[in-house]
Amino acid sequence: GEKVMIFSHHPMYSPLKSESELMWDAAEIRALIDSYDCVAVAFSGHHHEGGYGVLKGIHYVTLEGMVVSPESGNAYGTVDVYEDRIEITGIGELTSRVLQFGGE
Repeated sequence: GEKVMIFSHHPMYSPLKSESELMWDAAEIRALIDSYDCVAVAFSGHHHEGGYGVLKGIHYVTLEGMVVSPESGNAYGTVDVYEDRIEITGIGELTSRVLQFGGE
């Protein structure tokens, strides 16, 4: 009955990316994830400009990287987990988001 967060280096989904820019077996991994109703979010990196999408009720967050920040900038943040949502508070180039569970 608990929510699951997945962490990977390469993104599994982003509406702004073609399948060739995702992990090689992204479709198969998403099919496996979709077979469970406990997955709330999948965090990834690698694509430094970041990205976000919701697919079948699962939030896919690609975190922005420091390499796309201005020379004096940064990209990091904190994640707070609540019973009904996840709140990402971004610092510098990292986008802040509120991810509600159970909806798109």
